[in-house]
Amino acid sequence: MVKHRNIAGGATTIFGSAARHLDNFTLTDTFDAAIVNDEAWLHGAIPVVLIDPTLPAYRDVLVVAIRSEVVCKRPPRGTACGRSRHASGARVFGVEIVT
Repeated sequence: MVKHRNIAGGATTIFGSAARHLDNFTLTDTFDAAIVNDEAWLHGAIPVVLIDPTLPAYRDVLVVAIRSEVVCKRPPRGTACGRSRHASGARVFGVEIVT
């Protein structure tokens, strides 16, 4: 979690094999984090809801992916390797570290 303002919801949901629900939790404070093994678990975020529709609202998160191979050399605009907007309404800033 980088920062959020004027929102509720946005819980992270984790699923195991056969789409078995494992956990829900909400990143609420700056530097809250979820470390997820993409090869073992599915994960997503429940959509956020405005608290006061007359005020600006956002949920900024930083996504870091560590992979053993290059996934995209020149990321197209709006992909996981660049800046995009998640279906939950979060602005996502992606960083990929290739080992």
